[in-house]
Amino acid sequence: KERLEGKISRIEDKGSVMKNFRLVIFLSILYWGDSLHASKPELHALVIGNSDYSNAQRLGNASSDARAIAEKLGTLGFIVLEHHDQSRSGMRDALREFHTRLERSKNAVAWLFYVGHGIQRRGENFLIPVDAYISKEYEIED
Repeated sequence: KERLEGKISRIEDKGSVMKNFRLVIFLSILYWGDSLHASKPELHALVIGNSDYSNAQRLGNASSDARAIAEKLGTLGFIVLEHHDQSRSGMRDALREFHTRLERSKNAVAWLFYVGHGIQRRGENFLIPVDAYISKEYEIED
């Protein structure tokens, strides 16, 4: 680090801002290049497709859309957790599993894809599981 700072201070004496900037970037790449290359992120995706609702309109394309997205993400190198027609407990379990995988990763990129019914209440969005029965506003969070 001291060696790098010494080189930077010598460059500042020459007065060219653009040259200084380019050299600092070059030295940074040399200095941190190995660690940047070694920290390739793990790609994780959670895909949930809810279509077969017991108390709401069935969504015809939700499952097929989720399958297509999961397949594409897999070809792009993502480790995909794919779930369809999830109850409330099933959605919670899927989120817990996804969270656990992300915690175990040292450098993760996470992608969440949900297709299904959703609702917004007072600016907050909620994903609706297939077994939800919502007739009153206060039941949204149940």
